[in-house]
Amino acid sequence: PYGLGDEDLSVDFTLNGLGSSMCDDRRSHSNMSRIKVEIAAIDRVWNDLKLGHVDLMKINIEGAEFPLLDKMIKKDLLKCVDCFLIQFHEWHPGAHKKRTRIREELSKTHRLEWDFDFVWEKWVKI
Repeated sequence: PYGLGDEDLSVDFTLNGLGSSMCDDRRSHSNMSRIKVEIAAIDRVWNDLKLGHVDLMKINIEGAEFPLLDKMIKKDLLKCVDCFLIQFHEWHPGAHKKRTRIREELSKTHRLEWDFDFVWEKWVKI
């Protein structure tokens, strides 16, 4: 098992119930349990699994959505997904600017069907 990201790497994941994350400030969570999680680059997995087309991609990865979607933009993978459900995380440094840039790219291939700011949004392929 592995998570998807912008590159292949191994990360420490802070275990905190529904708020578990690889993006936590370690100083404020020094007493919490951690596990090692393998992250696989989205473009490599896409090619290895010969995905081609995906009906629905749900992204709720606690701040790692920004580099993941940037990689999908760079590798021209957005157009291969019919529908995105994305939860952007506002607490991530530069979140507003990053979200705006990613949404501009998404709007080239998808239309925004609904949006609850920094909660969930749905993008459907044009």
